[in-house]
Amino acid sequence: MATQCPNCNHSFPTHAPTRVDPFAYGKLANVALMFGMIAAALGCIVILIGAISAVLDSRFAEVIVGAPIAFLICLANLVVFMRVSDLKAPTD
Repeated sequence: MATQCPNCNHSFPTHAPTRVDPFAYGKLANVALMFGMIAAALGCIVILIGAISAVLDSRFAEVIVGAPIAFLICLANLVVFMRVSDLKAPTD
């Protein structure tokens, strides 16, 4: 049912039609998301290995400041890529 203006009785549609971008939901976008997930996961692993190496080399400032920030950024990217890959194209 359409919404009507009480002043002029103009009827507004209940929702605007959705436009689906074929590029955003295409196979190439899925491949790009998969590569992004792999790169983010590898980034987390490399940062953990780098943090262990920095501890062994007595570079504690790098471990305390740099490693957690870099790890959380890579982990956040991984979570975003995983959640976006589960989205489906909107339908009317």
